Amino acid sequence: MTVKLLYLARVREYEFLSSSPDARRVLGSDDITTQVFDRWWTIREMPWEEPSEHWECYLAAVSKKVEATGRIAVDDLLHAILERQATGRRI
Repeated sequence: MTVKLLYLARVREYEFLSSSPDARRVLGSDDITTQVFDRWWTIREMPWEEPSEHWECYLAAVSKKVEATGRIAVDDLLHAILERQATGRRI
């Protein structure tokens, strides 16, 4: 689940998806959720070109749009990522 949220946050960096109206127009939602991801993509393999920690800044940039998943482990990890990004700490 976290990979889905990280990927969706990264995609929102593209100019045609960066604004809320554009995201709603193209993706049908401005939210960063697994449901939005699942509507458009399927994960078969996630080839990381860089460590996943580098993707955390993308998630932090849209943190107000990230919804809790209801899964404690995932939500705790998301909270830790966002807290780490807010304080500028590294893993």
